[in-house]
Amino acid sequence: MELLEALEPDKIERLIALCSEDVRFKDPFHDVTGKAAYTHVLHDMCKKLEWFRFDVSHQARDGNAWLFAWVFSAEARVVGSFSFDGMSLVQVNDAGQVTLHIDYWDGAEGLLQRLPVLGPGIKALRKALGTKDA
Repeated sequence: MELLEALEPDKIERLIALCSEDVRFKDPFHDVTGKAAYTHVLHDMCKKLEWFRFDVSHQARDGNAWLFAWVFSAEARVVGSFSFDGMSLVQVNDAGQVTLHIDYWDGAEGLLQRLPVLGPGIKALRKALGTKDA
């Protein structure tokens, strides 16, 4: 949890060192396997954002699985400042290495509807479908 909350470009390698060679990472925009691919996703996020922060509010453990509820806050050149709620499932093997990291968050609410060109259309579609509008 501490690494997640303190994640920044110079700490990515510390996070990756805790992972198995075949770690899988998945979120609404990625589904990658392996340390190199996971590292690339994290570095790419750092390049695209001016700053970001995870604030973990809850955690729970069941055997080799951990759940973390968090708020992600960030600023990007294209959309400005934003934040959204999410949850992570992290599974570890018997050696204590992370084998699976899945982030659950609403990609439309969290990011897409904030984009200058796509945003208004996504908001209108969500409203027409009766979903939450941010």
